[in-house]
Amino acid sequence: MIESHLKNPMRKHEEEVAVVSYGITPYIKNTEIQWRKLLVDIVYEVLENAKLEPDDIQVGSVGYNERSLPEGALGPITVDALGLDVRTPMIAVSNACAAGGLAHFNIVNFLASKKFDIGLVITFQKAETIDIVGSMDVIGNRCDYDQLFGFSHIQYSQLQSKKYREKYGYDDFKASGKWCYEEMLHAVQNPLSVKFNEEVPLLEEYQDPGPNGIKLRQVAGRGPTASATILARREIAETIIDKPIITDSHFTFRSPYIGEHYNWKAIPEYTTADITFPCNLTETVHELFRVHNITKEDIGLVQVHDLSPEQGMMALEGLGIVPKGEAGNYVLEGGMSLDSEIPVNTFGGFVGFGHASVGSDFHGPFFENCDQLLNKSASRQVKNLEYAINESYGTHRSMEVVGIVKKGW
Repeated sequence: MIESHLKNPMRKHEEEVAVVSYGITPYIKNTEIQWRKLLVDIVYEVLENAKLEPDDIQVGSVGYNERSLPEGALGPITVDALGLDVRTPMIAVSNACAAGGLAHFNIVNFLASKKFDIGLVITFQKAETIDIVGSMDVIGNRCDYDQLFGFSHIQYSQLQSKKYREKYGYDDFKASGKWCYEEMLHAVQNPLSVKFNEEVPLLEEYQDPGPNGIKLRQVAGRGPTASATILARREIAETIIDKPIITDSHFTFRSPYIGEHYNWKAIPEYTTADITFPCNLTETVHELFRVHNITKEDIGLVQVHDLSPEQGMMALEGLGIVPKGEAGNYVLEGGMSLDSEIPVNTFGGFVGFGHASVGSDFHGPFFENCDQLLNKSASRQVKNLEYAINESYGTHRSMEVVGIVKKGW
């Protein structure tokens, strides 16, 4: 087994945790819907699917985006809105788009400790601020040092993507366009996708370096979104469902300051890294693989967080699916397709499925992997799947979280 770089490495759970029930709200165009309504609808749907009652939930964690919901008492408000026992612990967490993964991590570890049997993971994204773009600048994204250089959250993404294309010779947009085209082929077949049943533009249109191509390569907004997942200790899950999906997750931080994304000295192996390589993602997946005694060869499907196609490619490299600088070639050679060795973003990616920050950025791809293991993905189905992983990041990739699922039957 690979040795850990960390002073306090992740430990293998003695108790496996399984997915019991899960769901996500469909694409909603009604921006006036209240976030409590979003949560209640999806939570009661997954409870009903599992034939469970609210009182069966013993612990919960709710992921939200602090930039769009200035709420200081989210735990008790959530418990009250859902009609849970007032003694139910509900841990509110926020870490930009990756907060859903952090909430998942919380409940997995609470259950693995055997202190609780059944837990609830909920996430939502619903802007309650007047100017969400303005709030993204000043809360959590615009750091003191970076502000002096004029970098915001959105500009960071553009800078990172441009640097990646130039560094590895993908500045003709052939790989970027192919990435988005492949995602759309999946998205139009996914009923939960924003682009479901739409006509797919031509590959050449996605690869256009001009304004039309730029527009096609933009992520699609999902609007108000919420998700819910019921997890349980494996022995409990097996009394509720026939096919429990075993799950785990891990995350690693890195400084949010852009300057520290060059020559990262926290771990010696990354002192030559720059903004185009997510070092903390490599450490995250390294720990998951080490603890579960698996390698890249065991992985049959990958879903990644792609606010731009280039950021998706960087994720493939950070996960170790392909070497540095080779993700573009992997895409151009058909690596994202269903018949490849490791298909990518069968949920449709953010170009097709849509981007909703905490509401779906971790759990939309996570649920796709669960559907795939249960053979529920219809024309997007990956054959002979045993393990699948999904990645999500938040705020300048300062947090990278990876979820893993495998068959428990």
